[in-house]
Amino acid sequence: MPSSPSMKLEDLFFQEPENGYPPKEDSWLLAKNIPSVQGKKCLDMGCGSGIQTAALLMQGAGEVACVDINPDALAKTRQLVSSNFPNAKIETVQSNLFEKVEGKFDVIVFNAPYVPSEGIK
Repeated sequence: MPSSPSMKLEDLFFQEPENGYPPKEDSWLLAKNIPSVQGKKCLDMGCGSGIQTAALLMQGAGEVACVDINPDALAKTRQLVSSNFPNAKIETVQSNLFEKVEGKFDVIVFNAPYVPSEGIK
């Protein structure tokens, strides 16, 4: 749960991961349309800045596995969660897609990148 019941997704600061990109229109669209996931075990594939992790937590996720191949994205997501959701239960996994992901999930969210690798600074 958010540290404040009146917290909105727009109130949070999302850091751009090194060799990644900040939340764009598609990220916001997905995040704002995540339904209630009260108490569910969720997976945020390609967590990036952590926007989908935050949305899942704000919608009541019981726990979230945050997966990304980029170690800086995992660090940014951990920082976002510790600053805004101090009691949240998350796990971060550095993995190429599902390669190192274990377990079953009730909900999987994946805002897949669509920018060619050369387009990322």
